[in-house]
Amino acid sequence: MTARIQILLVAGTLMFFIALLSVIRKDKISSDMACLWIVFSLILVIMAINPNLATTLANALGFFSAINALYFVLIFLLLCFVFYLFMKISELEKKINNLIQRYALDEEKKKKEEKTNG
Repeated sequence: MTARIQILLVAGTLMFFIALLSVIRKDKISSDMACLWIVFSLILVIMAINPNLATTLANALGFFSAINALYFVLIFLLLCFVFYLFMKISELEKKINNLIQRYALDEEKKKKEEKTNG
């Protein structure tokens, strides 16, 4: 990797990290998601600073090329992230359904009370 590309990678990942901190500071992201993105951005910064880690990772995983190993790891991490998001979506759907059911029961109680009082 040339020094120019390495400088661009470090600058890009640091800009991403700064943008992430800004979003966290404005409280536009939940704390668990913020931790996940902080870890992800720190890994990117470390990999940009020391590109030999990619070669070491590729050799450890049995890949012939460092870029193939990075693609493999990134795709795996993204799949884990998507799975996590689907779990959160399912959890929120359950909460919404419970809320709708409670609201419907409360409305039914109000109608019954109005009939008995009116």
